[in-house]
Amino acid sequence: MANPVSTAPGENGTAEQDAPFNQASIDDFLGLSGFGGPVQSQSGIDALVHAPTVPYERIPMLEAVFDRLVKLLRISARKITSDIVEVRLDRITSLRFGQYLDSISLPSLIGVTKAQPWNNFGLVTVDSSLVYALIDVVFGGSANLSPPVVEGRSFSSIEMNMLRRFFEAVLNDTKEAFSSISPVDFVLDHFETNPRFASITQPQNIVALATFKVELGTLQGFFDIVLPFVTLEPIREALSLSYVGDRLGQDDVWQQHLVSEVSRSEVNLTAVLHEEMLPLGRVLNLAVGDTLIFDIGPDQPVELRCGDVLVTRGRMGRAGSHVAVRLTQTVTNPQYEPEPHA
Repeated sequence: MANPVSTAPGENGTAEQDAPFNQASIDDFLGLSGFGGPVQSQSGIDALVHAPTVPYERIPMLEAVFDRLVKLLRISARKITSDIVEVRLDRITSLRFGQYLDSISLPSLIGVTKAQPWNNFGLVTVDSSLVYALIDVVFGGSANLSPPVVEGRSFSSIEMNMLRRFFEAVLNDTKEAFSSISPVDFVLDHFETNPRFASITQPQNIVALATFKVELGTLQGFFDIVLPFVTLEPIREALSLSYVGDRLGQDDVWQQHLVSEVSRSEVNLTAVLHEEMLPLGRVLNLAVGDTLIFDIGPDQPVELRCGDVLVTRGRMGRAGSHVAVRLTQTVTNPQYEPEPHA
């Protein structure tokens, strides 16, 4: 199965992929050795594209999905084998798709699946030890004896029908595990035994890899679920949440507090009787005592504005010793564009 992904080497060996992104990792990305060593053959963009280290956005909910999948698979595997089966999540990591294909140990059975409605593909890879363990247990063999592995032999139609049941159980449980995030249906498209014919994305693209360990008595094996990040793109925002029910950028308490504070804010409201364009020369020659004649009548409505935003209109009048405006139009939601001037 897929070997663990290593990051940039330091003085004391390789660091885990989850280690902090330190200076050594940056130097490795740019094609430089970590401690003043010679320049590597690749540098700059080429080093970034072909770097074995894969920086990726954390998707916490994907771990929750696969943890739920483990619980579902324990039940489904027991139904298939009629025996006690233990399923564990071995690891979740990310790597380039080309690296994953190179790490697949042969013989293995690879199921190419299509995710609908995401309209993209994924892989389910079962290693030979799990394949022969499932075949031996289902057909009456003992779970305490290691089944013989015949190198170079293709699977018979009877064995493929049994293995198809296992693949379909995995895909159905994966569909159920994703149901709390997004509705999706994983459909088994076809099987491959040669990794070269199981290409579902570009070799340099990043994929999410989940490895599961299956134990049947003393027998054990591994299978992988591989989902390219491009396949997960339609639900990337939902997978980035910290917990189920979380919503990015939306906090109801803060939203209510903000609405409450904004409603108590004070704004300047301006009553505009009339606006008129005048030549700059006339404006510069204005003096005390000059009279400006507006081309409007006494019943001309007054515009009430907040800044450049028209809020409503009314008629000017008098209330006691104060000038007042009686609204003649319903106050509407202001448009955030100024009205064209007359």
